[in-house]
Amino acid sequence: MRCNTRKTRKTRCPKAYRRKMMYANQNGMKIKAEPEAKGQCPICEQELIPKCGSIKIWHWSHKNLVECDNWSEGESEWHLGWKKYFQPDQVEVKMENHRADIVNKSGIVVELQASSISPYEILIRERFYGKMIWLFYLPNAQIELREKKAKVAGGKDFVTFRWKHPSKTVWGVSKLLFIDIGWGRILFVKKVYDRCPCGGWGYVVSKWEFLRGLGVVVEDGA
Repeated sequence: MRCNTRKTRKTRCPKAYRRKMMYANQNGMKIKAEPEAKGQCPICEQELIPKCGSIKIWHWSHKNLVECDNWSEGESEWHLGWKKYFQPDQVEVKMENHRADIVNKSGIVVELQASSISPYEILIRERFYGKMIWLFYLPNAQIELREKKAKVAGGKDFVTFRWKHPSKTVWGVSKLLFIDIGWGRILFVKKVYDRCPCGGWGYVVSKWEFLRGLGVVVEDGA
């Protein structure tokens, strides 16, 4: 389920799908959620309310249940967990009427995707952002990996994979594709074949290697 927005009508999002935001605007500054804090959405400038419980990561949510970004999805702890490694000015960056999840120091947009998305939506976002990569969250994808040695001296070892029930969404991706397969592992997909059973090849990197590749200064296990 996704909440769409049109100029003539805004959509009320059920609570379970309400967009969580790590930052709100306050007097031109980005601030994190804290009890009793006040802030506004950078897109619609409407009031946000802080959600500061004892279990989930503290975040902001629209008070009026109206989602102003029609590319917004029901954001999870996974989204917020990745965003915490980046500086405030690199997270939820306003780009016209949209909020890019992450924009690193090199201007690369990192689109965090945990819900289903159509090939058409993928095309539209890739055209809009231009310089971008995808990070999909598919921890239960049942991707069978097979390690392979580099074919040339000094080359990098790689993996081939078989994907019995693939998420066909990824077939429409033309930008760099990374898949969070869980347990701190990221599959950098170099080639995926658009047929079933699905296969391809790529590299497996750690979460920390992925972050460092985006310019984040972080130690393993930080």
